Amino acid sequence: MKTKKIAVLLLACLFLVACLPTPTEEIVQNRAEGSLETIIYATMQPATVVEIELPNGVSASPVSVDANDTEPVAAPETEDAKQFAPRSAMRTIEWQETFTANAAMDEIHVTLDAEVEYPENGSGAVAVVKFGLPPEAEIRSLIAYFLGDGPLYLADRTKTKSYYKATMERCTAALETETDETMRRQWELLLKRTSQQYAEAPEDTEPAPWDGRVDGGIDLMAPNGDGSYRYLSVSLHGVAYRATLDAPQYLSRTRQTTPQTERERSAGTDAANVLHTLGLDAVPWAIAEQEKTVRAFGEETHEDAVVLWCSPMRFGLPCTDVYVFHGYEGAEPESEPSYTTTFPQESLQLVLEDGKVLTYRHNYASVVQSVENDAAPLLPFEEIQQKFREWLPRTMYVLKGDPLTICVDTVQLTMRRVPLPDSGDELATKTYWLLPVWEFIGSVRSEKATYPIETVCVLRLNALDGSVTE
Repeated sequence: MKTKKIAVLLLACLFLVACLPTPTEEIVQNRAEGSLETIIYATMQPATVVEIELPNGVSASPVSVDANDTEPVAAPETEDAKQFAPRSAMRTIEWQETFTANAAMDEIHVTLDAEVEYPENGSGAVAVVKFGLPPEAEIRSLIAYFLGDGPLYLADRTKTKSYYKATMERCTAALETETDETMRRQWELLLKRTSQQYAEAPEDTEPAPWDGRVDGGIDLMAPNGDGSYRYLSVSLHGVAYRATLDAPQYLSRTRQTTPQTERERSAGTDAANVLHTLGLDAVPWAIAEQEKTVRAFGEETHEDAVVLWCSPMRFGLPCTDVYVFHGYEGAEPESEPSYTTTFPQESLQLVLEDGKVLTYRHNYASVVQSVENDAAPLLPFEEIQQKFREWLPRTMYVLKGDPLTICVDTVQLTMRRVPLPDSGDELATKTYWLLPVWEFIGSVRSEKATYPIETVCVLRLNALDGSVTE
């Protein structure tokens, strides 16, 4: 079946929640007041069997999981074993509709034109997850892949004299060839500032050898052979790798597109190969504009680098990292609606250049504590459609005299982390539902806004009870 890929336009610092009075009826997550738990456990079996999907014909026994067991689910002792069940059979629903509704101070004009995939069995999986370190074997695999088998040291990201010396050499080389006077002045100013930083920087010191332990996470570096190091960190926040201290960072609020050129498609293939080698079930789905990878003036750049966003797969569905759009700028910070919550979502990004990983980040990976139900009943899609018509006007902030035009072209079922009540605030102890959620993605246009929004999530609904969720 054809699966639509989405692209996300997320403009940094452009949007604030629109300034409006507090709604007369507060909109909250999971407003069914207890019915969500009823739905989850109504069809639960005493033990859930997690089918393991293995590539290349590898076989393994299913894992039996006690729904009340609080210990992490153990993956089979197989390198490429996938923790979750393969995707169930899906049926395609054509959804074409147009309507106008009153939203806050003005109207919204909504058009839907999407192919929607809905599970044939009408059910989805629910798990309890938390943040946690990967198993020791996985950590050591990450070390072997990113850092190799050479000497390893405790990470030290101090910028020493050798770091600033390299920058000064780049400035000097640029001044020898640069003819544009404006650019020459920029290089001269950078050279002057770097010279001052060089004078104050510490001398290079011998790094501290790593003792080989991985308990509690790691923060390591390995020499590249040219005086620089590559870095790997594994903690509760996730996995972070950089090929050098100056490796380009991904930008989470920049324009993303589906691969267009042969180079971008090749980068997508390279990313898929990296994920497979690491034993991750994830799918590359979007690429950032190339120029967004260029670092600050004078620092190391990678002209051919490509930033790729990937969706980790859980229970056969993607975990997306798409921001919900509520309205255009024009609000005071305190006017943020009370139902909007912010908490870390799992995300996965790579920066590649000619097949080489420059930057890799797997943020806030979910560690399954228990599979609560692998066949929780989803709301019939007709009810989800009605919930969309009801909730969108109530959650979309619209300024007076500036109606919005919303065109939804992607409606997809994803897995989303939703905080469990009263589970604490500490990262190490906070627990979440991981459950199926419908995302409605498209474009938002305003007559007065300078920039329209293209392909952004306008609403997210719990697939089990139809409540609004972030």
